Formats: sequence, structure tokens, C-alpha cells
Amino acid sequence: RSTCDFECSGVSVRTVKLSSPRRSRRLVGKLAFVAAIAKARRIVSQTLVAEISYDPDGVWYSNYAPLKKHNTLRIAHLHEALIDPANRYFERSASKIMHSFDLVVVADRNRGDLLKKQLGLAEKPMVIPNYPLLCDTPTTPVDRDPSVFRVVYVGSIGFHQGFDAIVRSIPDWQQPAFLLVAGNNQTPQAIQIAALAEELGVSDRIKFVGLISLSEVVSFISSADLALTLLCPVHDQWRFAAGASNKRYQCMQAGIAQISDMNPDVPELIERQGLGLCVAPDAPEAIASAVNYYISHPDECRIAGKKAQDFYRSNYHYQIPFKQLLDWIKSAGTKSEATTGESTQAKQCES
Repeated sequence: RSTCDFECSGVSVRTVKLSSPRRSRRLVGKLAFVAAIAKARRIVSQTLVAEISYDPDGVWYSNYAPLKKHNTLRIAHLHEALIDPANRYFERSASKIMHSFDLVVVADRNRGDLLKKQLGLAEKPMVIPNYPLLCDTPTTPVDRDPSVFRVVYVGSIGFHQGFDAIVRSIPDWQQPAFLLVAGNNQTPQAIQIAALAEELGVSDRIKFVGLISLSEVVSFISSADLALTLLCPVHDQWRFAAGASNKRYQCMQAGIAQISDMNPDVPELIERQGLGLCVAPDAPEAIASAVNYYISHPDECRIAGKKAQDFYRSNYHYQIPFKQLLDWIKSAGTKSEATTGESTQAKQCES
């Protein structure tokens, strides 16, 4: 990307564009990225640092970029576990490399168990869910037209997100409910979903708004009454996503109730805490029933949304789980410095 949505006092961000339709430009971008890693390593060559590599491609770049330092804490921070390490180059490479890293981090505890098994790790990876950063002030829901009930979805638009069942459920939604969808609506699956809506005669009850920026997501969600956060358990990556699915926590941040799935840990996260309802993501009747419940119980819908926002502010923002990584870095750094000091003293005695 040419811009970066991340800002933090005292932190500078450099973006290197790697994607391009031209192979030569992609190669130049990759070389520039490797050079940027090497430059950063040279600048901090005399200091103990933690180098965090995101996802398998980041692990690969960290391993093969020059000027690796012996006093660097190397951390592999994975949004996913490995999907297909036998056939995906970066995943295959990362699965061989990560044993040499000091720490592996994943976003969901079940994915931690899965990755430990996939890689044969001695210890279970650290779990840091994909919570949003804590905002200074709570998100204030926008004024809504009480005569219209808006259901919202933000993210990838495909059958794995339950859209086949969602669209088939819409004819049974009570009027005047309709669906707002933000995401890339030009993909083959999104086009198929739009065609299905046309076939079922519900095109007028779905509005595709296209891609929106990350900075707009929470306010966009807060403009609705209810959210959908379904994932079909087609493989372990999405079956184990209670901590990894950003959209669930963005809905909490926005302060609205949500209808989610029955995958491991999701009912405990959403339904049992009174933040929404959980249904089978491939069941149109169940989706329609959940939507209609909140249409018929607007006060419960608002209470669930308020409770969700309170949970976000008290428990489900990124600063809370990320602190354990900062504490680990501090502890590991102290041990490393102590070991380095002992080695220096031993050499002095020998001399």
C-alpha cells in the first residue's frame, strides 16, 4: 500500500510496495524491502532489539535479509496458522525456519495448538488475539432511521463467509430490514452472490458499497443496527478464528450486536456474554430467525451493542494481550544481557 493506517507516538513507519503487475517491479520492491531490513539492523547493531516478522513471508524476509544479529530476539507473529505448507512457498519455507525463532505468536488459542502440531514446536505459541487498538473515546453510534433496520457486513465477500445462506435468508427477513455490504464486490464469488440475490428477487434489499478504508470501518458498522460475522468451518483456519476474526471485535468497538457462527469458542465469546446470537453459517432459516429476533426486540439489540462496546473497552482491545509480548521481550532481553555479561567476564578472566 502507498499509505499506512497505523500511527503511534515515537514510531516511524516505512511502506515498501511489493505488489505490481510487472514482475521486474515486484523484484525491485522485494530487493528494496530486504535493503530496508538490513539498514534497520545496521542502525541498531549495538543494541538488543526485538524483530517481529508478520506471517510466513515476513518470516522468510527476516531469515534471508543480511546483517542478522546474534543479540536480536526474533519473533514470528502469524495472523494465520499454516494453511498448506506443502504447496505454498513462503509457508513451506517458514515451517522450516520458525524453529530457530525465539518466539511464535498466533491470534487464537486453538490455532496455537494446531501450529504447535504442524511444526512440532516444543512449546505452544503465545496467543495475542486480533483485537482493535483502544480508541481514546468510545464510538458513538450515528443516528439511525427507526423505520429501517440495517444489517451490516464488512470483509471478504464469499461463500465461505456464509453469503449463500445469508442471501437465501433475506426473503424471510421482516420488512424493512436490508443488508449493507462493504468489501470487494468485483470478485468472481461476489458477482455470483449478486446474481443469486437477483435470482431470488432480493437485490433491492442488498447494497454493496465496495471497498472502504480501515479508518472508516468502525463508523460504517456503527451506522447499522446489527452485524453479521459468519465463517464457515471449511478448514481449521476459519474453524479456529474466535480470536483471529477482526470483524467480531470491530463490531464490539462499534457498539452493535452481531450474529456469528458456532465455531469453537465463538458462542462463549458472543452469545454467552450477551453480545449477540450464534447460528450455523450454512442455515438460512437460522440466520433469518436471528435477524428477525432482533428486529422484534430492538431494546435487546441496543443493550447487546452497548454491552459489546463495554467489553471491547475493558477486555478486547489490543493493548491488553500485547502487554504479555512486551513483558516477554523485557524478560528475555534481561536474561540475554545477563548472559552476555557473564560471557564477557569469563573472557576477561581467561585473558
